Amino acid sequence: MKFADIPKLTMKELGIKETTLSVGKWKIPPSPHWSLHWHDYCTIDVITCGNAIHYTTLGNREIEKGYMHLVMPSDIHYIGSLEGCDIVSIRFSPSLITENVKALLNAQNKSVQLDEKSFTAVMGIITAMESYKDDTLLLLNLLESLLLILQNNLKKSEKPLHDNMLKVMNFLDLNFREDPSLEKTAAVGSYNPSYFSSLFKKSTGYTYTEYLNAKKIGYACAIMNNKKLSLTDIALSSGFVSLAAFNRTFKSVMGTSPKEYRLKLYN
Repeated sequence: MKFADIPKLTMKELGIKETTLSVGKWKIPPSPHWSLHWHDYCTIDVITCGNAIHYTTLGNREIEKGYMHLVMPSDIHYIGSLEGCDIVSIRFSPSLITENVKALLNAQNKSVQLDEKSFTAVMGIITAMESYKDDTLLLLNLLESLLLILQNNLKKSEKPLHDNMLKVMNFLDLNFREDPSLEKTAAVGSYNPSYFSSLFKKSTGYTYTEYLNAKKIGYACAIMNNKKLSLTDIALSSGFVSLAAFNRTFKSVMGTSPKEYRLKLYN
């Protein structure tokens, strides 16, 4: 499965204009199978009831009521639930994001588990958005308020990425399955490879190889429930040169073999 084969949702298809936003409430039914996708607009998702699993290219994360995240254009992801959950999604053009939340845009992590006070505030803003959906100026102010709540609730230890490192992370988001070398990736950010290796570890908490492997394995997990794909297909599609390399890395990252992991999806 190539990046171009992953379903893409567009602003045009959903009727989202550059100056507008939409609020939708969804019930995600219980299912072991979810739709990996990406889109050309931004989404703020808030879990309002139940438990779910959020997949990003760094892997799967169990989430619950009060979880809030910002999905940027081209982020490959899905939210699925084995028990079912309720979710609110605010969709909007990235052009509506203001300078006041620039720190959020540069942060590697754009998700948080809200405390009760912040969750109540977020739900109040969403209610106001639904009530005043024709007041464009008010909606933009409410959108900024949501983004500020997300930004202010992120871990204080999370530091914004330098513009050059942000270029690197965006490059890896789109090209990790091509298994780019450290030297090639360093060049994207105009870094010396040796300095880049140290800076990458400091910025992300991962070595370059650990990060690349985590993204590959995360992607592999996302397409594992496609019964039409063999483990070899999944290995090669995720950026591994062989099934043996895939098995070895999968076990080191996930603590179980790909075969065992896949069996659990259908039990």
